[in-house]
Parts: sequence; structure tokens; C-alpha cells
Amino acid sequence: MPELDARLSDDLSEILGDAWARLVSGASSGRQAFHTPVLSTIDGRGEPDARVVVLRRVVPCERVLICHTDARSPKVRQLADRSRAAWCFYDASAKLQLRCWGVTSIHTDDALADERWDASEPSSRRCYLAPYPPGETSPTPSPNLPDGVRGRVPAVEETLPGRARFAALRTVVDRLDWLYLAHDGHRRACFDWTEGGERIDRWVHV
Repeated sequence: MPELDARLSDDLSEILGDAWARLVSGASSGRQAFHTPVLSTIDGRGEPDARVVVLRRVVPCERVLICHTDARSPKVRQLADRSRAAWCFYDASAKLQLRCWGVTSIHTDDALADERWDASEPSSRRCYLAPYPPGETSPTPSPNLPDGVRGRVPAVEETLPGRARFAALRTVVDRLDWLYLAHDGHRRACFDWTEGGERIDRWVHV
């Protein structure tokens, strides 16, 4: 018997479980569409600020999404001021969009930061060797990398100075909006979690 498509299910718990499974797959493989979501924050002027990030880890039982960033980046300053963030995921082949909101914590010098740094490949760690903060004005086009590691993957030992510039961002999701775009009619559902952890599920109009 063929496996039922959770996107067509009327069971909201099944739909939510499928959404988290897709997020886990997105964190584990660069071939998955959910691997590169958009993360949105609010800047110091109250303006929305959005950028593509790499989804590095998902913990469904804790409703957690994690990405990595340079600790000197604008989004770290923004989240230090306003900790709420929004994530947007889209899979064109599945015609599925997920939007997630939650409070985001910044980790630079703790067990989570150490664990995420240790799990990072040298090719990913290389960007934390950047001598200048992201977004700082440059007189010329620049990859913002030391000359010695441009165009090659550094050895593990060469990446160690980057640890001081590394941060993990951890969002605890308290709202998830699920949207399936179908030719015969779109389907949309929302899932909210109270401070006490109670989940509220509902279908909503598209």
C-alpha cells in the first residue's frame, strides 16, 4: 500500500509531524530545500531585516531551530535587543511553505556553542576567520578572508582563531504556519504553543 501524503491529511498532528521531519531533513542535507531558509529580525530602526541562513540543527521535541553566524554580525546585535525572530522555509518541489516564530538566544561561550563549533567542518569554519565584521564598509570587493585561506579549505588547526567569532542562534518555536499550495485548493494550518507548552492547532483560510 502506498504511503499516504501527510500534506493531504486532515489530521493536524500528522501534518505537524511531517513538517518537523522535513525540517530535520533540511538540517541534515544541503540537497534539501529547507536547508537554506530566510531568517528575519528587526533592526535598530524598527525595520525588518531578512537574510538566507543555513539550517544547522533541528530538535523537534524541544521545538528548536539552530543556525550559525559571525558573532559580530548585525543580526546578533538585533537579536540581543529584540529576541523574537521569524524563519521562512519553502520547498518548490513539494509546494510547501513553513513559517516559524520564536524567541532566539545567542550562544558564543557555552556548551551549545562548543558543540556546534565542534560539529562544523573546516570549510564552514573558514568564514569565521574574517578579519572584519560582516557588513563593514570595504573600499573594494572583498571575500573578507585572510590571504592564506582564500581558495582552499583550511586545516582544522588553522580554523581555531575563528572560534572567538562564532555564534550559534537557537530559536524555540512558539508558532508554526503551514501552507500547502495545491492546484485543486491550497491548505493552511497554524500551530501555537502557550508558555506552559500547550499546543493549539487550527485550520485557517489561505
